Amino acid sequence: MVRILNVASVFLLLVIIFIPFPASHLSFNTFFTQFVFQDLVIAFANVLNIEIISLNFDSDSVALAILLLFLICISSLVLFFKKTNDKIYAFTRMISCYYLIFVLLSYGLNKVFLEQFPMPEANILYSNFGVLQKDILYWSILALAPVYTFLIGFAECSIAFLLFFRKTRLFGLFLSVISLSYIFIINISFDISVKIFSFLLILITIYQLYFYKARIKKLTILIFSKTLKQPNSLRLAVKTFVLFLFISILTVPYLLNDQSDKDFSEAYYLEGSSCVNSSKAFNIKRLFILKQGYVVFENTNEQMIDYKIIRFDNFLSLEKQQNITTFVIKNKDENSLILEHAGCIYVFKILPVDELPVFTHKNHLFIDYVH
Repeated sequence: MVRILNVASVFLLLVIIFIPFPASHLSFNTFFTQFVFQDLVIAFANVLNIEIISLNFDSDSVALAILLLFLICISSLVLFFKKTNDKIYAFTRMISCYYLIFVLLSYGLNKVFLEQFPMPEANILYSNFGVLQKDILYWSILALAPVYTFLIGFAECSIAFLLFFRKTRLFGLFLSVISLSYIFIINISFDISVKIFSFLLILITIYQLYFYKARIKKLTILIFSKTLKQPNSLRLAVKTFVLFLFISILTVPYLLNDQSDKDFSEAYYLEGSSCVNSSKAFNIKRLFILKQGYVVFENTNEQMIDYKIIRFDNFLSLEKQQNITTFVIKNKDENSLILEHAGCIYVFKILPVDELPVFTHKNHLFIDYVH
């Protein structure tokens, strides 16, 4: 364990020295990192025939992964030292703690002043939801929720203040693990290109918590001491029964629901129409059949009008404000839908909803392979 702690201490110090912040105004060590490692990273990539498209170290890139590999190799040299080095531990704890405080304050203040998530530009605002990628969607939605963004930033700043003082540092570290893990999950889920950096911040927090293991153990015993000393089988059985009763009641709707979220709503575009009397024709551009039991018509002005489905077999009966409109279904297969109403024939073709960018966007470990 001593050897692992030695390696972790040196590795985290090297990370703090050489890994740039993923923000342009805080990349003060970028030049130093490029000066020391850029040629080594390029040479290593060439030897292994790895293509480096983006030679930067402040986001999830192949170059950053190779840099971390170098830092791990350098740190591993201290495996030859078996003795505990309290001075290195104390120094690493101090530096990494203030580093964590600085990062949390940086991101927290960026959110408090509503700078991290700028308002989406007009091209994003006028884009269809489905054609956007997941990271752009997340960034845009948070930009439109300034109160939420402010509160998240305020929470990060509060955690930084808790870390600053010794008496509240352990509590701050617990909150830091929760906050940084939440951020890491978001980065993975929405393919935001600071996954590696956020994971390194979690490692720093865990390193800090390791030195509080004795206090954590005492705290755990204190919290659970009454339960451990005074077991009550009947009370435990009743609580267990109530818990499973709650879970059973609440999961019934999900177990009985035959509809799968993986099944997309049917979407069609109007391929053509013919009418005996054009004045009775519907202004339709697209038609959407929703799993919730509604049909939505999109007209040529891109307005959406929804109707509740009353009947859907050989006829499609729709209700809107107590008015019933009925279409005769002339044909329906996996590629097309033909409807007839008031002497008008509407021929619809299927839209491949599941091929939209919002669904086909895949998570990337490295930004070099983002297309």
